[in-house]
Amino acid sequence: MILRTNADKLPVLSVQGTIHHPQCLGYLVDPRGGAHVLPQIGGITYNVGLGDSVYGWAGDHVEPGVSLSNDRADDNRALNILSCVGNDALVMSGKAKGNKGTVIGKHLSVELKSSHVLLDFDQDVLELLDVDDTILIKACGQGLELTDFPAITISHLDPRTLSRMELEKDGDQLLVPVTAKVPAQLLGFKTGMDTYRGDFDLVTDDMALLQSHNLLSLKIGDLILIEDYDCSYSPGYRRGARTIGLIVTGDAVPAGQGPGILSLMSSQTGQIVGRIDKTSSLNKYLDRI
Repeated sequence: MILRTNADKLPVLSVQGTIHHPQCLGYLVDPRGGAHVLPQIGGITYNVGLGDSVYGWAGDHVEPGVSLSNDRADDNRALNILSCVGNDALVMSGKAKGNKGTVIGKHLSVELKSSHVLLDFDQDVLELLDVDDTILIKACGQGLELTDFPAITISHLDPRTLSRMELEKDGDQLLVPVTAKVPAQLLGFKTGMDTYRGDFDLVTDDMALLQSHNLLSLKIGDLILIEDYDCSYSPGYRRGARTIGLIVTGDAVPAGQGPGILSLMSSQTGQIVGRIDKTSSLNKYLDRI
């Protein structure tokens, strides 16, 4: 079902950044006191992408595909706010110049003071890219609204991606296919921060609790429903609220952290209803070019 939106009123802007060199803090301490030195964020990740498990990687918050940022703080803020999932990306320099990719997420690292736009490219393009290559994004989506659901906040979504998400209207409720339902008690790091620049974390310290909620098969790119959680302005607990999140990174090492989740839709009054569909992944909804 195609729902009415204000897509024809959304400006399309150019935002631009460069591939950010990988960053690493050094020792990371896990919830049991173990110390680890592992890959973290940034760079070009050749073997982690959409559809891969969030668990099991020897890394911390591993970012899929290409990590993009801008060295100028104000420009980087605009890059991260205006880029939306499903936007087209174009390589502007280097051996891969002219090749196209797609925005697949955003990730905010508080410890490393970095915020990245995450991009998907074909494998042969990844092999041609260099750190510091320049990539332009045709940014469109912030300000997107559902005409029939004005109280539902839409964020980080290209209107083309929204139109492919197999949404259904059921009276005054919006039915959204999701791979899993997550209680608010499992949300942790970055709760209360900025909704529009980046993600917040699923807490993965208690694997038995995750298993009880069928969350051990999560993959990068999965869509999930978060219960009693509101991301209309900043992510946080609100009884009865519902949020649709997108899994954007791999699992994390420190306590209180885990895979990054980017909010896509939020209802303070519970108008969003999750319908379990194990195929509900960004891989299914992207308009690859």
